This record gives sequence, C-alpha cells and structure tokens, in this order.
Amino acid sequence: MIEKVKNYMLQKRMVQKDDKIVVGISGGPDSICLLCVLAELKEEFGYELAAVHVNHMLRGEDADLDEQFVTDFCDKMQVPLNVVREDVKVYAEKYHLSTEEAGREVRRQAFEQTMRLYDGNKIALAHHMNDNAETVLFHLARGTGVKGAAGIQPISGNYIRPLLCLKREEIEAYLQEKGIKSCLDKTNLENLYTRNKIRNEIIPYFREHINEKTVEHIYAFTEQMRELKAFVDSFVREKFDEIVVVKEDAYFLPVEELEKTDPALRSYLIREVIVQAAGREKDIESIHLRDVEELMRKQSGRQIDLPYGLRAFREYDDICIREKEESEEKLFVELMESGEETDGFHRMIEVSQRDVKLEIRMFCREKNWSAFVEQPYTKWFDYDIIKNSIVLRTRQPGDCITINDCGQTQKLKKYFINNKIPEAKRDRILLLADGSHIMWIVGYRQSKKYQITDTTKKVLEIKIFNYGGKNNGRKY
Repeated sequence: MIEKVKNYMLQKRMVQKDDKIVVGISGGPDSICLLCVLAELKEEFGYELAAVHVNHMLRGEDADLDEQFVTDFCDKMQVPLNVVREDVKVYAEKYHLSTEEAGREVRRQAFEQTMRLYDGNKIALAHHMNDNAETVLFHLARGTGVKGAAGIQPISGNYIRPLLCLKREEIEAYLQEKGIKSCLDKTNLENLYTRNKIRNEIIPYFREHINEKTVEHIYAFTEQMRELKAFVDSFVREKFDEIVVVKEDAYFLPVEELEKTDPALRSYLIREVIVQAAGREKDIESIHLRDVEELMRKQSGRQIDLPYGLRAFREYDDICIREKEESEEKLFVELMESGEETDGFHRMIEVSQRDVKLEIRMFCREKNWSAFVEQPYTKWFDYDIIKNSIVLRTRQPGDCITINDCGQTQKLKKYFINNKIPEAKRDRILLLADGSHIMWIVGYRQSKKYQITDTTKKVLEIKIFNYGGKNNGRKY
C-alpha cells in the first residue's frame, strides 16, 4: 500500500523536497493512516511534517478524548501539533450557517492558520476513493457539470490528498496490519447528514446489488472527467480573453460571439464570467447559466438576478453581468425660478447627491456676437423661451426633447432606445428641464428649441463640473 501511495504522489507531483506539510488529523482511521504513511515516506521525499487537530466541541467528552488521543499520537510520532478549539455550533449561529458548513469553514481556517504557524506550504487531507464516490454521487444528485463530476481533486491550491488512490478497506487493512489504533466518530454512523446517507446506505446498496466495484469505477470516471475539465478550462480561458469585455466592473458578452460558441461549451464560458464578477464559485448553479443563456433570445432591457448581488442584462448586442445598483434617489434641484431677476445673475450650486457642481450665469447677447463654441459640459440657452423654473433632475414620465429645427419632438424614452443607452443607466442621467421639456440631456445632446439664434436677447450659460465623478466636465 505504501508503494501505491508513493507512486500516486509521484504521478501527481504532489510534493517536492523541502516542502513543509501540515497534516489535518481528526483521530479517525483515515487521518491516522495519512500521518503514518507520510511519516514513512518522509526521508525518501525529503519533506517535513506538522499536524493540526480541530476540536469542534460538538460531542462533549468524546471530542475531548479524541483531542487527547491525537496529542498523544503526535507526541509518539514526534510530529509537532497545533490544537484548535472552536465551538462550531456557536460559530454556525453567529454566521447563519449549517453545522456542516460551519465545520468546513472552521477547519479550513485552522488548517491555514497552522500552515502559517509552522511556515508550511502544503496541507494534506485524508480523503480517499470512497469519499470521492460519495462526493460525485452528491454532486450528480444536486445537479452538476464537468467540475462536479470530476470529484475531489488530488491537488487544489495548497491542498494535497495522497490517499485518494486508496479504498477505505485498504486503509483499514493497513492500520490492522501495523496494529495502529484510531478513534471512532460515532456521528459518522448516524444518517443525520446527506453524505452519511450516501456513505451508509447508497454506496453499500450499489456495491451489493449493482456492481461490487462501484467505488473503483466512479474513481476511474472522475479521472476521465479531470482530463475533460482541463480541456474545458483551457478553452474557457482562451475564449474569455478573446471575446469578453470588462469595463468599470461590468462584464460584457457579445451575443453574436456566444451564438457562435459550441452549445456544449457555452455554459462553461458563462459560468466563468459569473465567477469572475462574483469573485467566488459556490452556489452558481446550472439554472443560473440557463437563465443567462436565455437572454440571448430576449429583447434589450430584459434582466435576471444572479447570486451574490449580481444581475445580468440584455443590452442591445451584449449580455452584461455586474453588481445590482441601489436604486438611486430621484433627483430634483431647482436652479432658477421663472422670472427671477437676471441682471448680473451668477450662481454656483453644489448637488451632493451626484457629486457635481454647476455654475449658472446670465448675460445679454450682444449684436453679431457668435462666440458659442460647442462644448460637452458647457451649454448656452435662449433664456426668454423658458416657460417654467429651471430644474436639474432625473427622468420623469412624459419627458420629451426637440430634435430638429422644425420643432419635432421625441419622447425621452425613445431617444434613449435609439441611442442604445442601457436601461440601467437611464435613471442616473442628469437632465436640465423646463417642465416636461428637456433642455439638455447632460453628456448627450441639447434641445434644438432652446439654442441661441439671431433673435436671442438673454443668454443662460450653464457649466457642469465633475459629472460622473471622472472630471469629464470641467474641474472645480
């Protein structure tokens, strides 16, 4: 058996000379076997060992006895040990997790804390072939793709699993042959958790009634799935770099390119975009991938919610994935009242809601004066045409803008659609308004109705600073 594990570690290139490996020890047969095997191969590979034991404080005196057993065993093996005590039940309540989730999180933190404590670089866990079979069946029952079907990875980041090539029976036979004792966690025999039911009921049924080599065949299947996953990952990385555009924390997937992507690989590309946007993988399921794919066949403006506060939009020729934005408070700031005294009028106004500043100035237009150079964030208006108070605000129902010299108007909504302004952006665009008539869509266009002509007498000048927080207007 030792030779089998040694060859597996060499095949997977798990360890290097001078590695410092932290071994997770529960006290059960699997982890005790792992420590013994790694200790036996220590001189040959040239690594060092340390150990960590986590007392979850869930089983009272039994948990304390396990802790003492592990402490004595590591002393006997002359392996330094770090014991971490954490009340998993309290942790689960504090962070609103299930006991299983809390236990996994606590163990992960303890493993990585111990790795830093001993200046280690790898963490060895005692997963074996039976654990792998349980994991694959669990993933398949919940719904999975290639990644879930690939089962437990032999190497994932700093984590290595040298016993993944062994069946549980081989581990038990090794301990019996060597006369090595271990602890029995009675909760493993109870069917309180899904994995225990798979371990104690499903797999034994398969082995007895379908095929006695069920565990080995599932392991061979996962090896093939890992090879397939490597191919898929390579394709996704290449395709992501080729077609995905990232702008301001938003990820844009061109629909035309998605349609060209083989349907068998499309969902993996979509998943990678969601993972990149979310910064994590957990809880991204096949239904989310299907929902995003459905947006390819939807009209612009359609959207769906995704995990981790993300939202996917169909925005004309793209599918955009980004964080949901808090609905911004409607803006309404009166700049000038109708008929306000205009002689020498000059005012600075700060709009803290949008972090912008406006300068408003009024002056008489001199005869033959035509120094109105087009600028994106400075506009001039014929003041005498204005009928209502001048307001800086966001959009409202009924808004319209004059689009040509003939006086033809267009609904603001239609203007946004025609100019492919994303739905999610429309509520943030500032508007200078005279009642329901838009004088200026800031950053886009000015109404023809209010532009300066030869008959203009009073000119209203408005400058906007720092629009969008990028100083793309004038600086203060």
